[in-house]
Amino acid sequence: MQKKSIMTLWESVFLCFLIAINLGAFIMMFRDKRIAVKNESRSQKDKKKRMPEATLILWALCLGFLGIWLGMYFPSRHKTNKPKFYIGIPIIAIGETLLLGWLYHTMTQ
Repeated sequence: MQKKSIMTLWESVFLCFLIAINLGAFIMMFRDKRIAVKNESRSQKDKKKRMPEATLILWALCLGFLGIWLGMYFPSRHKTNKPKFYIGIPIIAIGETLLLGWLYHTMTQ
């Protein structure tokens, strides 16, 4: 009798993708927060360019919503006063979780 593996190859690859994209999203939020804090003490001409908000939202839409959400609250608060983040990221998370659950359910039947 052949053992059934816990995860298929496709599921393993997808899990690795989710980990990578969420880690990248978290690092981008962390980096943007560090630049924002450092820019407060710099003169106008010495300020570094920050990450556009649209880029962060795009990463959330590409299944990186958990990394963006964690980056908003840990290790320090970042973008938590902006409605597109404190409302938009949870909406994206709920929508994508429902979509992924539905896709997984339909693919495994």
